[in-house]
Amino acid sequence: MGSRRKKRDQESRQDSGTKPSSGRETNLGAAREEKPQTDASTPNAVGKPALALSRRRKWLFRVIAVTVVPLLMLAFLELALRIFGYGYPTRFFIERPGPNEGETVYAENLDFGRRFFPPGLIKYPTTISMPKVKKEGTYRIFILGESAAMGFPDPTASFARILEVMLREAYPETRFEIVNTAMTAINSHVIREIAFECAQHQPDLFIVHVGNNEVVGQFGAAGVIGAYSPNLRVIRTSLWVKQMRVGQLLGSMMGEFSSKDGPKSWDGMAMFRKSRIGADDSRLNDMLNNFGSNLREICSAGTDAGADVLVCTIPVNLRDSAPFASEHSRDLSAERLAEWESIYNEGVSLEEAGKISEAVAKFEMAAGIDDRFADLQFRAARCLARLGKTEPAKQKFKLARDLDALRFRSETRINDAIRDAVQGMPAKAHLVDAERDFEAVSPDGIPGEDLFLEHVHMNFHGNYALAKSIFLTLANVTRSPLRNGDMPQSAPPCEAVCADRLAYTNSSRFTTESQIRSMFFDAPFNEQLDHVERDKRGDARLADLKAKMQPADLETTAAAFENALHRDPDDWMTREKFGAFLASRGDVVRALDQFRHVTRQVPHHYVAHRQQGKILLAVGKYEEAQAAFEAAIKILPDYTTVYYDLANAAAAQGNITEAIAIYEDRVNKELDKAEALSVFANFLISHGKSAEARNRLDEALKINPECATAHIIMGHLLAGEGATQGAIAHYEAAIRYRAGSAPLVSKYLEGLRKEAGNVKSIDRR
Repeated sequence: MGSRRKKRDQESRQDSGTKPSSGRETNLGAAREEKPQTDASTPNAVGKPALALSRRRKWLFRVIAVTVVPLLMLAFLELALRIFGYGYPTRFFIERPGPNEGETVYAENLDFGRRFFPPGLIKYPTTISMPKVKKEGTYRIFILGESAAMGFPDPTASFARILEVMLREAYPETRFEIVNTAMTAINSHVIREIAFECAQHQPDLFIVHVGNNEVVGQFGAAGVIGAYSPNLRVIRTSLWVKQMRVGQLLGSMMGEFSSKDGPKSWDGMAMFRKSRIGADDSRLNDMLNNFGSNLREICSAGTDAGADVLVCTIPVNLRDSAPFASEHSRDLSAERLAEWESIYNEGVSLEEAGKISEAVAKFEMAAGIDDRFADLQFRAARCLARLGKTEPAKQKFKLARDLDALRFRSETRINDAIRDAVQGMPAKAHLVDAERDFEAVSPDGIPGEDLFLEHVHMNFHGNYALAKSIFLTLANVTRSPLRNGDMPQSAPPCEAVCADRLAYTNSSRFTTESQIRSMFFDAPFNEQLDHVERDKRGDARLADLKAKMQPADLETTAAAFENALHRDPDDWMTREKFGAFLASRGDVVRALDQFRHVTRQVPHHYVAHRQQGKILLAVGKYEEAQAAFEAAIKILPDYTTVYYDLANAAAAQGNITEAIAIYEDRVNKELDKAEALSVFANFLISHGKSAEARNRLDEALKINPECATAHIIMGHLLAGEGATQGAIAHYEAAIRYRAGSAPLVSKYLEGLRKEAGNVKSIDRR
């Protein structure tokens, strides 16, 4: 009977369209039916709306976990690092005490370069002292640029300083304040950061002179001063991260594991010898795009702050600076290369024989095979110039510059980018076409040694020419105090007046020429095809200047400094230079007085503190010298050479153990340990510890067998012990690894060779 009932139930379910279910399912259904009804908008415990909300909450928690929590942790870590004093300030200007009690000035931040340079290569701004409160009636000018704008190698004779003289002489009723923010080895990526900060300090005028370092500078394709990056967003993000202490910590940690193949200390342009970039390299297009973007933002920073902006095209030495490196076309076959070399060498021989027209013909034939070789274009340009064909010569000189595979100079595309950027800017941005103006004042329209010291840095005449171009543009096109209705502007003073106001004398020229001549001994200058003739001309100029520096002329130089300071007692840059001149003449009392004046006017001038210490050490005032050195170190804690001065001051007081401890500490902290060990060894030799010195030198040469300083000092050590041949070998190694050491060791080397009966001339090139 039970089976018949079960069968009827199944038939009934089939008739109603339902599926059979287990007893458990039936009971569950019954349980559901017994639950009280709820509002349709209220999700129940097992319904789908409740499940969807749970998922949303889970995703919300996940988003918070991966975004907000890490950000809070980073913020906490950033705050903790700042509280505990980790890291360094990244702004260009920092506040420092001024010369008067209670006065505050904006000074250069000596940590600024740490964000842009690898350790060991860090460069510093020149000394700046800008009143925190801009005085009423002051016309404030910011100079933005690289080493050429800074005035290398003598910032006291930069175009900015000459412009300041011009403005003050022509418009004495206006107070002009020029702040030179230019630095060595920076490019537009760095200058953009400086420009935004200058815009916060009531600028009236920006003067922008940038373009030489776009390939070799920060993020450039050369890849020496930091890694190359073509992506502007990546570049700016990385710079933003380095502003934070967390970013600095991360960078420091990554630096511990980074490649150790990079340079440990600054070695000038020689560091870039392997960084050749051909004219057809696609990375140059990225560089040009980034440069144009940076330049437009630099201009906007100034104009948005209400300032006028003058942007200079970049003139360079065309006639007297051959390419640093040349490369052939990539698709040149071996057979065609051999043919090219044969024709090119014939042209070189003809040029050297004075058969200029025939040489030009050969160079044109070679260009028909491969016209991408920079030296070929330079030789052809020289020959055309000798034939009086100045316009074709100028074009080939420019082509030689543009093809130079070591890109230390602004080129045609850079200057075109500058012109395009300014043309697209608001009315307050103006072009100073310095490239055109330099051609106008050069013989045959081709700039050379008449305006430049080497490839890009201007001599006094060149700095005057640039300052004059800026002065005339400022007077003619800007809404500056130089314009007085429809009245014509005043003319700038002549070059002789500017030199007189800045005490720029034959002594200054001799110092500058000597510094540049020493650079020419080293790569890549000693590899330029015109270096022999150029060096002869440089030696002749030095000999001529030296002949003029007789005792009477030295008195004239001192009088020029005194006259300049009488006109402007607050010109601490001229005062600093006067102190250095007096110290070089042995007039230590007057020199010390000048440096003390400088540190009173600019208390944070660490170089002037060190100069005081060196003079005090020389005259036996050891405790005062030590105090001066410590003052310099307090301002610039990484001032390596001052630690050596401090050690020498301790040794002079009989504290040899303390002095050695200072040297040991520097050896442990310096990246270039071979150099530090060499300097330490020299100290040990001077205090009769030859055995210890030898151990240090052996250690240095084990670390870096090519350390020229170690070879020189080892040569001194061996020569003192009578080991002539060993000394000769080390002196020769020093010249081999650093040709610029030849002037330093030549007198020792020649004397030793004579003693050994092995007289051999020294190649001073």
